[in-house]
Amino acid sequence: MNLSELKARLAELEQEAAELRGSGDCLQGVRLEFAPGGGTASVSAKQSLKYARLRAGRGKLLPSGKRSQYVPLADISRIEAAIERGKRLTAIEKEIGRVQVKIERVEVKVAALEGR
Repeated sequence: MNLSELKARLAELEQEAAELRGSGDCLQGVRLEFAPGGGTASVSAKQSLKYARLRAGRGKLLPSGKRSQYVPLADISRIEAAIERGKRLTAIEKEIGRVQVKIERVEVKVAALEGR
């Protein structure tokens, strides 16, 4: 790829990231866990998943500043969509970083050739 193609790819990726951020909440580095009832709950309640919680990865915190947060059953689909958008955004950001490194390498080579 030449420099103009790389810069065009970078612009496309940045536009895609901006659209993804504008489409709603993006939760990055979190996961949604489901848990059955515990404690003195009935046997049938312990066998079915009744609760969900949002968990942050090791060394990370949720936007609320906590490591985990209860998720109401009605909000599970919204949270799952936000997590999916966050995963796509993370992948796009990694690709942006790779393209920027390629652009820098090409610019260094061009500068070296011009300096001859």
